[in-house]
Amino acid sequence: MRNAEAALRHSKHASERIEFYEPAMSAHMAAALAIETRLRRACERNGVVLHYQPRLSLTSGQLIGAEALIRWQDPDHGLVAPGLFLPVLEDTGMIIEVGRWVVQQVYADLCAWSARGISVPRIAVNVSALQLQRKDFVDSMINEIQRGGNRSQWLELEITESVVMAKGDDNPRKLSQLRQLGVTVTIDDFGTGYSSLSYLARLPVDSLKIDQSFIASMKDSAEATSIVSTIITLAHGLNLKVVAEGWRP
Repeated sequence: MRNAEAALRHSKHASERIEFYEPAMSAHMAAALAIETRLRRACERNGVVLHYQPRLSLTSGQLIGAEALIRWQDPDHGLVAPGLFLPVLEDTGMIIEVGRWVVQQVYADLCAWSARGISVPRIAVNVSALQLQRKDFVDSMINEIQRGGNRSQWLELEITESVVMAKGDDNPRKLSQLRQLGVTVTIDDFGTGYSSLSYLARLPVDSLKIDQSFIASMKDSAEATSIVSTIITLAHGLNLKVVAEGWRP
């Protein structure tokens, strides 16, 4: 049964439809379980923190917002790379509780900054597919907004292209409800999925965030530059704002 569970866990991140057990899977599962145990302890003991990545206007250079990024400060291993623990949050469902905490902490930080007379920008938080699929997603977000003083204009939701472009679900309605309250919505990692342009035009979103892989390749790749230029033209044609992730002028 343990071997079957190891193969099952491995299959969730593999492209093959059938996975046969191999001894290496047990070692991988043991490592994953160790990370999960430490991560649960960190969530209980405030070992998970937020770092804020600034968002600057390309024309004025002024701070116009920021993105809240989850970081894990492990007492034994230091700052753990997001790629190691974010999948664990997703696989275990801990992302639901952690995602709720992120919004609460964002509002707490914004209120503290505002009380000190610091200009408060809009803060973007990442929303996973697991969070968005929950029936109580909208109600949960509204509850956190109310707890934060009904300052919905402070909040932005970032959702990956593959999730927000998925058809046949209730995502557009949920996002539309939150936008009506003043929350803005950004499509993250744009350009890496398979977007339907006609569907994109009907989605309740405010901006597109170009995937950093295209931005990083612009200096050496004419193709990447063309893709970025096309996305910008497309977004402006749809009256959407554009965010270039990782751009350093």
